[in-house]
Amino acid sequence: MVRPLRYADAVALLGGDSPAVAALDRALGGALLAATGGGVEVVANLLGARTEAVRVGHELVGTLRDRIRGYSRFDRTERLMAAHTVVVITSFFEALNETPLPIDLRAVELTAEDQLRLARTGASERSMVRSLLNAPVPIPGPGMAFETVLECLETVYRQLAADWLAFVGGLAVWDRIDETNQRAVRTALIEAVPGDAKARYEIQYRQLALDAPEFALWAGQQEHQATRRSLAALESALRDLSVGRALDDRRAALARFHRAALTRSVLSERDAPDGVVIPTLLASYIDPDYRVVTDHAGCSPASESLWESAAVATDLATYLAGYLTSAVATEAPMVVLGQPGAGKSVLTRILAARLPAEQFLAVRVELREVPADADVQDQVEHAIRMATGHRISWPDLSGNAGDALPVILLDGFDELLQATGVSQTDYLQRVSRFQEREAIQGRPVAVVVTSRTAVADRARTPAASVLLRLEPFRPEQADEWLRIWNHANEDRWASGGLKALDQATVRRLPDLSAQPLMLLMLALYDADSNALQRQIESDLDEAGLYEQLLRTFAAREVGKGSDGRSDAAIGKMVDDELLRLSVVAFAMFNRGRQWVTEAELDADLKVLPGEPTRQGGLRADLGGGETALGRFFFIQRARAVREGRTLSTYEFLHATFGEYLVARLVHRLMTDLAALERASVGVAFDAGGCKDGLVHALLSFAPLATRGPVLTFLRELATRTRSGPDELAALPVLLFTRLESRTDDGKYAVYQPAPLSAWSRHGRYSLNLLLLATVYGGGVRAGVLFPDAADVVVSWRRYAHLWRAALTAEEWSTVLYAVRVCHRWVDGVRDLTIDLDTEPERPVDPIDLFWMYDVAAMPGGSDGPRGWRSDGTHDLARHVAFTGDAATGIAAQGLEPIFPYLAELALVMVSPAHRDWDRTGTPDPRPRTVLHDLLRLTVARATGTPLDDLSRTYLTLSKALNRWRGAFSAGTSRAARAMVLSHLRDHARELPTADLDEILALLVDGSTRGRDDELVVDAVVDHVAVVRPAADEWAELRQRVEGIVVGSTGRTYVLWLVGLLEAGVRMDAAAIELVSWDEIERQDPRLVARARAAFRLAFDRDLDEEVAVMRSLIGDSGRGRAASAPTRGEHPFEFEAFS
Repeated sequence: MVRPLRYADAVALLGGDSPAVAALDRALGGALLAATGGGVEVVANLLGARTEAVRVGHELVGTLRDRIRGYSRFDRTERLMAAHTVVVITSFFEALNETPLPIDLRAVELTAEDQLRLARTGASERSMVRSLLNAPVPIPGPGMAFETVLECLETVYRQLAADWLAFVGGLAVWDRIDETNQRAVRTALIEAVPGDAKARYEIQYRQLALDAPEFALWAGQQEHQATRRSLAALESALRDLSVGRALDDRRAALARFHRAALTRSVLSERDAPDGVVIPTLLASYIDPDYRVVTDHAGCSPASESLWESAAVATDLATYLAGYLTSAVATEAPMVVLGQPGAGKSVLTRILAARLPAEQFLAVRVELREVPADADVQDQVEHAIRMATGHRISWPDLSGNAGDALPVILLDGFDELLQATGVSQTDYLQRVSRFQEREAIQGRPVAVVVTSRTAVADRARTPAASVLLRLEPFRPEQADEWLRIWNHANEDRWASGGLKALDQATVRRLPDLSAQPLMLLMLALYDADSNALQRQIESDLDEAGLYEQLLRTFAAREVGKGSDGRSDAAIGKMVDDELLRLSVVAFAMFNRGRQWVTEAELDADLKVLPGEPTRQGGLRADLGGGETALGRFFFIQRARAVREGRTLSTYEFLHATFGEYLVARLVHRLMTDLAALERASVGVAFDAGGCKDGLVHALLSFAPLATRGPVLTFLRELATRTRSGPDELAALPVLLFTRLESRTDDGKYAVYQPAPLSAWSRHGRYSLNLLLLATVYGGGVRAGVLFPDAADVVVSWRRYAHLWRAALTAEEWSTVLYAVRVCHRWVDGVRDLTIDLDTEPERPVDPIDLFWMYDVAAMPGGSDGPRGWRSDGTHDLARHVAFTGDAATGIAAQGLEPIFPYLAELALVMVSPAHRDWDRTGTPDPRPRTVLHDLLRLTVARATGTPLDDLSRTYLTLSKALNRWRGAFSAGTSRAARAMVLSHLRDHARELPTADLDEILALLVDGSTRGRDDELVVDAVVDHVAVVRPAADEWAELRQRVEGIVVGSTGRTYVLWLVGLLEAGVRMDAAAIELVSWDEIERQDPRLVARARAAFRLAFDRDLDEEVAVMRSLIGDSGRGRAASAPTRGEHPFEFEAFS
């Protein structure tokens, strides 16, 4: 963020020692110049200085054009910021002067009494001067919406108005006006002045934008061009600023070098079919959309969550023009991020060419070409020599740049990170320190750094840096690019009888066409006989499309030096090229990266098939990686120079190319191995050693599921294989069943793309065989994988634990969502079905405890027993402590609060499918733990979620707690019963009366007195009040509750009595005489108040009078009664009907 410019500094910067500034300083009693120079503060007649401040402000800003003429780019920016600050404060003074007040502040003079009072309140004139001169004025800038500036200004204006109110309120004149006028002053200062000041600011800002176009750029108020190509709007916007002088020879040489890039193409003509025209950068570059983030402290630039709140913007040229003319550009580097092929490098070429050389000294540094271990200055000087041929020191060049602002474009920071293998975590910090040093030396410089998004978090980003991410093409942008492409090649289309590549075809491939370089690749592919359009029209699947794309480009490359060779020979060469590319893809895949170093690739090619032939001649032999990849433009080569050696890494421009090539090689190997197995049973496992060595080498380092498209491509390839589908489906199962006896001839033992132990590789290989079995067989049963197992579930669990241990947490997560495992019964025996999950958002099947505990094999058959208790304590805490498993730990920690009371409920399973356990609702054959049903009720009650099987759930719980109470401790029984009754109090109105009676019969049996009794009363009263059953319908339920309240506490008796009266149940008024009302009122006065209201409503008599009458009839016998319920013999209830 740009540091705010103080009003005092702004006035001094714009006015210098002009008479206007001197006059304002005098009006402020010398405080203005004292503030800017740090001198002594002088108490001024602030009330009389407002008019002078307005006059001086208009004079300084009104002559802005003259005041900024002749300054350099950076000095001009500083003065524009100063003018903006003056406008902010002047607008406030104008609003203050024009707002009517009941007192004339201009006529007020400070008295000695005023001075003393203001000093006591802290609102002295001296403090008010400091507040004005040092107010934090927000500065408009690129990426900050003008509305945001206005919001910030309103806060500033409200604070200034509050300071003025405090100041005026401390004057003696304040006490001489009445309260009405004081209220009018408050309203004017706090509500009217800020709004009026903001409106005046907007008017003056528009005038600033007329005098200096930078203000329009910063506020995003410049007119957008209809066509956004090649950052043309950036150049035109900056040309209007009329800043800068003629270039010297060195700057002119740099400018010529950068400008020449506009006439070149992204690719050389050798990468295109004969006769195809690749448009120049100037003609074909489409300004991409972008997002900007300025507040990124503690966040990873590679994290999608950082960018979600940033809006997509479409005016990149205007934004960059505003950014490079603002002060923030020289504080820290801007970091431009994007995917491979998004156009980051091309952006720096266009930017270097488009920046007006009179205003900006652009230096583009390709980090792949300069020494990686050099400091920033040496890298810049190296780039200057490569561009101009001159050896020029950076201080000499930038110090003599005249009016131009130096702009350094460091392109390819990700290449520096990848190719060197060195942790460059401080590189951006070093760039920021370089900028700081240059600013101190009077040579401010802006820096832009580009990097691939995925590796940007490997370096610490300065807090002041602006992050800008290039967005993929919208369909409309791809359409615009196609129009340019087709226009450049319209002669070829006409002469060759070809169709122009249309929008509909490209839009069928949104992932590829969204990246500019990949869109060019599609266009080149279609330029050769309209191959892309023909394949799209034929509904070729995605695997087929990638196969044809790769074969076409490979054929084009091998055909350049194979004149006279037969079609078969060329086809073999193409196959070899694709084989080598597949090895490259596996080099990345098995290392868990999207890129691979040349040294790593050379090592792999020496071991695996596909090592390229060395070239003869005078030149040094190319490395295997360079030979395999150097000719394919869809593979990006990152380079860096370190200690005189060129270090390289390789990466596919689109990850899907690598994913297809991985699937392609796997499918080829499995097909070949299936053919060998068919030709001679056992040949894959003869005495000489296991012939799946290459498959094992490639598939024992990374799960195929970590890249979802790999499995999708494999499934598509499996549908059109030359081997029979049954053979391919059987092969991975066959290899899986032979794992325990597998041997290896060690041919590929030196292939070690990652340091994994033998057991970890065994786990990964077995998992990949499982995945292949699901791909080729359309799913597989565990019983097929473990044909000799006594219990396939036990065998499956062992392998599942192995896979969980062998994989990283991220890998394990991808497997869980790539595969769907279902528990099944096959002929009364437990089994599992495993298949690829095409609907990962669909929930997994509910847990079947019959299956988990193999209960179907126990006496009682599939109908299941009434219930059973699990063996062992299943102590989750000990399991977590022993295994350290995070997923289980989360579940255990979530249940920890209830486990001391209810853990035993998790060990008892009940089967509601048995006739004795399910009399209501839809039968559900799945057994559930007692704890499960209890928690279902808890959640349903807390969230208000209705349950379709409410009655069944309560009946099952009640029966379990009653019939299995011997399996629970007394504490668990009490806690569980209390929770059920507590829930029942809210659910009773939803239950049939007969079910409620049965539930209570089960729960009350063995119940303790006290709180449980009150819960029972509350539940039944609520049920009766809502359901209003006939007397005979709830007769048994009533008698059951009477049995509870008789002998219970007096409070329980009163709750029952009052609840029924409130529910409208008619009864004999004599029921009240058995209550010790004085005692109850001491315990619960609110309950007695309810009783009075209910009695009045039911009998139209006063409760206290009725009690007095009753006592007079029976003498003093009731006075000494304890607060307890009556005994059975004296219970007086005679229920009739609802009133």
